[in-house]
Amino acid sequence: MTRSVPGSILFGAGLALSFATMAAAGDIRTLTVGEPVTILSHHGYGDLACLGPDGAPVAHVSEWSAVLECPADAAGLRTVRVYYDDAAQEWISVNDKWGGTRVAGHPVELTVRVDADGVLETLAVRTDPEARQYMHKKAFLLGNKVKSHYGWQGWQCSVGQPSAERREVGGTFVDERCEKVTDGREIVLQTQLYRDAADDVVNATSFEVKRRPQS
Repeated sequence: MTRSVPGSILFGAGLALSFATMAAAGDIRTLTVGEPVTILSHHGYGDLACLGPDGAPVAHVSEWSAVLECPADAAGLRTVRVYYDDAAQEWISVNDKWGGTRVAGHPVELTVRVDADGVLETLAVRTDPEARQYMHKKAFLLGNKVKSHYGWQGWQCSVGQPSAERREVGGTFVDERCEKVTDGREIVLQTQLYRDAADDVVNATSFEVKRRPQS
C-alpha cells in the first residue's frame, strides 16, 4: 500500500531537534536574510566561490568582507557558493558525519545572493546529490527540519500523487511544494521521494529563503 507522507507524519521525536547548523534568530549559522554578510566573521566557513551565470565558479574569496568582489548579474546580485570549514568541526576526527557543508546533519549545497550593499537577499539550499548513499538516503526528511525552524503553521502546500511516471519507493511517496511568508521572508520548500519513469530514485529537499521588504 502506498503511503503519501505529509511532513506532520514524518516529524517524530528524532526530528524534534532544532536545526543544528541554524542560528536561533537567523536562517543558517550566522547567515540571516536581510542582514549584511560583509561584517560576518569567517570563522567556521571555508571557501566562498563566486558563481557565474552557468553556476560554475569564476573566482574565490576567503572572507565575507570580500564577497562584493564577486561579479554581479544583471540584477546587481552576486551569487556565492558557501562551504564550511572542516577544520572548525571539532568532532570530525571522531566521525566524518560532522564534516562538509551540512544543514541539520544533511550534506547540502548552500548558495547565497548578495546585493551591492552586501545584504543577503536570497539563501538557497539543496541536499547534495553527490553525497554518499548512507548520508543521502534520508534527504527527503530535511523538509521537516525546515518547517520546524520556521514554524509548522502557515505553510501553503501542494501535494503530488503517485502516477505511472512517479511511483512510490518502498511504499512511501513524497512530492510536495510548500510556500510561506514570515518575518520578512518568502520561503519555498520542495521535498521529493519517488521513483521516476526511468526507474531512478528521486530523493531530495531544496528550499529558498528570499528577502521580502516590509511594507
